[in-house]
This record gives sequence, structure tokens and C-alpha cells, in this order.
Amino acid sequence: MALTNVDIKNAKPRDKSYRLYDEQGLYLEVTPAGGKLWRLKYRFGGKEKRLAIGPYPEVGLKAAREARDSARSLRANGTDPSEHKKLQKAAQTKHTDGAFETLGRRGRSSMPTSSPEIKKVVFREVLPIVGLTLKTQGDSNEKDFCTGNHVTVL
Repeated sequence: MALTNVDIKNAKPRDKSYRLYDEQGLYLEVTPAGGKLWRLKYRFGGKEKRLAIGPYPEVGLKAAREARDSARSLRANGTDPSEHKKLQKAAQTKHTDGAFETLGRRGRSSMPTSSPEIKKVVFREVLPIVGLTLKTQGDSNEKDFCTGNHVTVL
């Protein structure tokens, strides 16, 4: 049976998280802290996956169903909705103004000091902003980045 707005508003937190199912994989997860989060459960490439849609009431029932339908159409066209969402997010952050300035203004105590820490910062924070992917020649082992082996930018 499909969820209604009354069901959602009456959902109270419990000791453990629980789900209120709508239809076609859409559900509302109610957390012990009282948060209500829309999620979509689906299968892609033979694996079960989950897609976060957004928090209730910021994302209402109608908007959550529209997001579910959009994800289903992506899946029908052979695209993984989670990967599509990641690519959209990366495209938005790629053009973020002042991203390097923000990175440069980090407190001195939080700045990395060793090669592995610097590598982590580059892979987690710098490359997504620039929109690049690093791959070593031959073997695609990220460890080579810090050892000084030749690295190409794709």
C-alpha cells in the first residue's frame, strides 16, 4: 500500500531505524533521532543498491516519487542512478569558485605533513575540484603517486 502524507507525519522515532515503504523501491527511513530520509532501493548490474533522495519535509512525497521515476527511467536506459548522481555532483563542484582558496586557507594544524597524507588530500579534495583522474602507466596503483613513478593525467 502506498504511503500518505498522514502516515509520514505520524511516523515517530523508535529505538532503531525503521522503514516505511511506498512502492517500486521507494521508502522513508525514520531514524532514532527523528530524521526522516527518502531512499530508493534498486538493483543494477545484478547488485542491490540504494540511492539517497533527500530528507523529509524538504523533499515531499510527490517530489520523492518523481525522483524515483527519474531514477527508474535512467535505469531503463542502462545508466546507474547512483553513478549519474555522482557525476552530476562532480560537475557542479568542478566549477566551484574559490575552491582552491578554501583549501589553501585550512588551518596549519590540519595541513598534511607526510606523503601519504598529501596523497589523500590530492585524491579526495583537489582532483574532484579540478575534475581530473590520475592513473599510473602500466599498473593503476595509486601508491605509485607518492613514490615518484611517472603519472599521466587523463
